[in-house]
Amino acid sequence: MSDAPEIQEFWSSVADILNNHEGNYKNSLEDHLLSLWVVIEKYKKRQPSYSLFSTIINEAFDAQPCKFDKKWLVYEKNIFWDYENGSYVIKEHKNGKWMVSRKDANDFEILKHTILHQIVDFRKLSPEKLKDPQSFFGIDSGTGDTWYNFAPIDYWSCAIRGMEDHLKSPVSLYAIRFSKCTWAAFAALLSLGKDYE
Repeated sequence: MSDAPEIQEFWSSVADILNNHEGNYKNSLEDHLLSLWVVIEKYKKRQPSYSLFSTIINEAFDAQPCKFDKKWLVYEKNIFWDYENGSYVIKEHKNGKWMVSRKDANDFEILKHTILHQIVDFRKLSPEKLKDPQSFFGIDSGTGDTWYNFAPIDYWSCAIRGMEDHLKSPVSLYAIRFSKCTWAAFAALLSLGKDYE
């Protein structure tokens, strides 16, 4: 993978960010995701790079969370995306098969849908379930998504560990998603933060 040194630096940088905030950061994952969206919006015109992703993650720990916007409820349903024939596609599961529902999807739109879906979806988790000591087995949000990480440090630790593990297997769907540094690759990282154990 041509980005290997940059990816190694990214992992190291995120490890340092998490070490600096562990034990000090008090915001909930919901607030952290709201802060993350603020920072993503700030940098959306920039060319994606793993260095920029480190900056975004770091700044999200200090940014004020924005208020939840009810317009985001249109992102209640998660999307499945892939990279095929040189472009991003959105797929839907119909009649037992994955079918392409949209070709030439924009990588930033994939990221936007992913982060706003996570914000909407996380709000559906009941406080009682989040306090359950068995929650590490996963909590179903009610939309078909399951969450395994409920605190910002765990979220990013698992995202990075998932990225490392998937890149060891070049045929992994995530390895393919990380093969180009795009906003969609950052979306893949967010997905791992939610559901990588």
